[in-house]
Amino acid sequence: MKIGIISHSPLWTTGFGVTCNQLAQGLINSGHTVCCLAIGEGENVLEGHTFKIYQVDWPKAHSGLVALINDERPDVILINFDINATSYFINFCKTAGWQGKVFAHIVMDGFPVYENLLHTMRGIDGIIVPTKKSKQYLKANGIKKVYYATHGVDRNEFISLVNKKHIRSKLGIKKDLTRFFIIGVFAKNEERKQLPKILLALHHLVFKLKQKNILLYLHTQTKPAINKGWDLEFIVSHLNLNAHVIFTAKKFEQDRGIDKYSGFGSSSHDQKQLNYIERINMCDLIVNIPFSGGFELCNIEAQACGVPLITINDSGNIKEVVGESAVLIEPAMKSIWGNGAWICLINELELADKILEIKNNDVLRQSVIEKGFANSKKFSWDKLIKLTHKIITEN
Repeated sequence: MKIGIISHSPLWTTGFGVTCNQLAQGLINSGHTVCCLAIGEGENVLEGHTFKIYQVDWPKAHSGLVALINDERPDVILINFDINATSYFINFCKTAGWQGKVFAHIVMDGFPVYENLLHTMRGIDGIIVPTKKSKQYLKANGIKKVYYATHGVDRNEFISLVNKKHIRSKLGIKKDLTRFFIIGVFAKNEERKQLPKILLALHHLVFKLKQKNILLYLHTQTKPAINKGWDLEFIVSHLNLNAHVIFTAKKFEQDRGIDKYSGFGSSSHDQKQLNYIERINMCDLIVNIPFSGGFELCNIEAQACGVPLITINDSGNIKEVVGESAVLIEPAMKSIWGNGAWICLINELELADKILEIKNNDVLRQSVIEKGFANSKKFSWDKLIKLTHKIITEN
């Protein structure tokens, strides 16, 4: 069969790019032919890969889909996005004249969601979700063909690199970084990730709790993207935290990400050549506290690298994925997001206390590392690839 995938680019090393590449390569290995409509890449057609990639910006997504359908004539369409974008592209398929089967691999960033989104999901031929919570919710809302398979982590790639001194020396910072406790935040610069709360926690640690040997590595864009997110350089300067924050380069593209191996898109210091695996490994702790999340791939990537994790207890998808293997922040209060879902807002002082506890308690730190490493072993891409092949060929 020929399968047309709609997703972020499989050449990207973040989120939907990672899952798209895994799905595409897995389906090819299962005997299928694949073509991909890559959203957010500029306008181009790439043919020097194991499958053809139609690159288009968001405004040209509809015309790109029409081109893919007319040129490639796929047997089925597979959409790989969150539930909001999936609904968007299901409607695009209809207006593009598509009359074949449509499947989706989706994440749901919290519950509940608006009825119009659920209504659209009821009209497609099969949905795969990465958590049991998402499957239960969709099934309870009258969606029948819902399947469950987690995201994965490639344990040949995401490994613990013990020589942190050597890794940190590549940063090109004129400090003895061996005496610093480095906190990593791998997150898009957007509202959902609560980045200002993390900076306020850092401010409390440095100026109230007198933790001068702490650095925060922000693996994200420093400026808002299309009125989305914060001017992080301004906030850091306003909080007098410049000496305690490491930024990525101004050219860093948070959607595209960083190569797993070779290293590109360095941070504000020209000498940086750290690849993605090294950037995780240089950290003593990863903090990831979205107010909602559909899976949070970076959580299990950090755990596979042997780095302890602090994340949110959302009583939903994130809690299901990490269980008791991470230090969990309880929500200080809840609110409702633009898609109708409950969201968890943290108290930055509690986050500061949790960070300090991990920093100062070697026994706790080692326990979290071991539990996280064991948890990461539960996740592989095999089930998702096999299940996708099965539902596409049997439905």
